Amino acid sequence: MKLAITILKQKELDIKHNMENAARVASNAFEDDADIVLLPEYFNIGLKAREHNRSLEISTWILNKSYSRSYYPFIKNITRRIAISKNYIAKDLKEYLKPLREKAQSYSGKYIAGSLPLKEHKNIYNTGFIIDDQGDIIIKQGKMHPYDYEHHIVDQYDRLNTISIKGFKTAIMICWDPFEGELENGINKKVQLVLSPTIFPIYSSALHYSQQRAQHLRKYLYFGCSTLIPEDLPKIPGGAFITGPDINSLLHEEGYLIEKLNAEKLKKPDHKLKKIILDYNENPHYLSYRSLSEAFRHHEFTQKSIKDHEKEKE
Repeated sequence: MKLAITILKQKELDIKHNMENAARVASNAFEDDADIVLLPEYFNIGLKAREHNRSLEISTWILNKSYSRSYYPFIKNITRRIAISKNYIAKDLKEYLKPLREKAQSYSGKYIAGSLPLKEHKNIYNTGFIIDDQGDIIIKQGKMHPYDYEHHIVDQYDRLNTISIKGFKTAIMICWDPFEGELENGINKKVQLVLSPTIFPIYSSALHYSQQRAQHLRKYLYFGCSTLIPEDLPKIPGGAFITGPDINSLLHEEGYLIEKLNAEKLKKPDHKLKKIILDYNENPHYLSYRSLSEAFRHHEFTQKSIKDHEKEKE
């Protein structure tokens, strides 16, 4: 099986363009013989690094300031309603993903994966998905560990789902999930392929830790990570990557990278793996930013904090 990881340069808050661009990249990767195309986290919304969205900054700042107050649930509800009304959050996933579903139907035996926010009943989840060649959504996976500024909008999902695709037992782990023991959880559930739509590899320190975790377990699984690149940057210091028993590939610029995966090279652990969890709640950046854009510009999750955490584990 051949997996394509992607780096997409999407236009911030331009849903129509972003969906069409994702469908175009998926089509190009399929033409290059990819079997699965992995899109980034929040690829529908896009991202800017410099000229950030002012309304997003203000709303997130208000939510942070009101977090422990009695009126926080009201403000949170209003913010969610606004995001839904602007189509940043999907209400009907099949309809929302129509451009991708139509593209997948044009190629036999192909799949498209990614994640975006979805309203389900009273909850909103950052929802991973896989679309098959019939245009059906064959699996959904909510993000189990929303990141700090993200928790204002999305709820925490409570279980890891799996599915078999082309001989690989597959799971979706979104962005921060692998840092919270889900990689070990997946291996204990006999997962062989982890698809990780994400946004954090903009930073080399977070990318380093993500790769380190995946490489530490690479004899047990393949790990594919796709990410966004801010529309006003030429490339990112982090990147998207694939790692496994025979692969360690990194993509820095907009586009896609295809690697062949071989399930026969994977080993089975002879015991249950202990979960390794990165505790970031005491870091000074937690709940301290007015917006996602500001968090990206002034991120304090440094290489030093990673090394300190590694020392604590020893």
